Amino acid sequence: MNREEKIEINNKKIWIDNNDWRGRRIKELKGTQSDKIQCLKKVVENEDIDLFLDIGANYGEFSLQLCDLGIDIICFEPNPICDNLLNKTFKDYDNVKIIKAGVGKTTSISNFFYSENYSGGGSLSENVIKKCPDALNEVKSIQTQIYSLDDYLINNNISKKQYKNILMKIDVEGFEDEVIKGSKHLLSKCENWKALIEINKVAVTNAGKNWDEWINIFNNFKKYEDFKSDILIGK
Repeated sequence: MNREEKIEINNKKIWIDNNDWRGRRIKELKGTQSDKIQCLKKVVENEDIDLFLDIGANYGEFSLQLCDLGIDIICFEPNPICDNLLNKTFKDYDNVKIIKAGVGKTTSISNFFYSENYSGGGSLSENVIKKCPDALNEVKSIQTQIYSLDDYLINNNISKKQYKNILMKIDVEGFEDEVIKGSKHLLSKCENWKALIEINKVAVTNAGKNWDEWINIFNNFKKYEDFKSDILIGK
């Protein structure tokens, strides 16, 4: 079996890594998280979304299902397992940009910890991936660029496009709160924004964070959908 393979999910092609549990899972199920993807598609279609930020894109399942809806998409993914495959999947989509970097509270260079056995558990905290059973006790690390969204959008002149309606998916293994903290300027300027936030208490705790303080950040926003493991919040 080839390590890298192009498969089809929902009539679209996506590249996955067969050595990775997440990649094999996408292949076996012909796509995952369809309920959340369908929810975001409705948001894009009904609310004039013009920019989708896929933060912790992994293999790009969400972006793949949104990329034909006439919006700009930026995928942030520091995991070296996924970066090359994301570029293969989206090489023919001019509206999709792949950024090999993470997103956080401030712009910096940081260590990123991951396992080639399980791309889904990569984190800025070594303890998070170390305690993922599917990682099979393998932990590797690289140094990676971390951006605050406020810095990235300003420094790359993206804010000049004056996006008014922004949708985000934030899945960064316990650091979702820091993404929001680093987006205050962006969110204050939007007419409308929504974000699908991963709610993973185990990852939050393993990252050394206080759960009550972490979840209260998101409780301050309006909740539109509750998927138990994820919530859709917004303005």
